[in-house]
Amino acid sequence: KYDEKLRCTRDPDAEAIIEGVWKKAGVTPKTMSDEEIVDKLYLPVVNEGFKCLEEGMASRPSDIDVCCVFGYNWPRYRGGPMQWATAVGLPTVLERLEAMGAKPAELLKECVQNKWSLNSKEFAKRIEQAWSGRWSKL
Repeated sequence: KYDEKLRCTRDPDAEAIIEGVWKKAGVTPKTMSDEEIVDKLYLPVVNEGFKCLEEGMASRPSDIDVCCVFGYNWPRYRGGPMQWATAVGLPTVLERLEAMGAKPAELLKECVQNKWSLNSKEFAKRIEQAWSGRWSKL
C-alpha cells in the first residue's frame, strides 16, 4: 500500500490475508537475519554452479557468473554466484550448505579438501577434464 507521497506502507488487509493462509497451512512466521536470507537464496545457486562445472555444462566459473548476472538478474554488485562464493570462501560455503541440510556438490567438497581456489591451476585442470570428457563424445 502506498501513501500520498508514494511511500510504501504496510497494508493491514494484505497482512490479515497472509496470516490466514499461514494459519491454514500450519506455518509459523520466523524472523531471519539478512545473512540467513542471503544464504538461503544464494547457496543453492552456488551449489548448482559447482554441479554444472562438475558435469561439464560450463567450462569456467565465470561462465556461470555471466549467465546468472545477465540471464537471471543476479545482483551485479555481487559479481555472480561463483564470484560471491569466492568472496565468502569455499570452506564457508560448504559449511553453510551442510548446515542447511543441502547435499553439497562433489566438486565443491573436492575444492575445499584440496584447498583449491576457483582460479587455481589445479581447479582449471580438474574442470578441463570434466569439460573434455563430457562434450568431446558428441
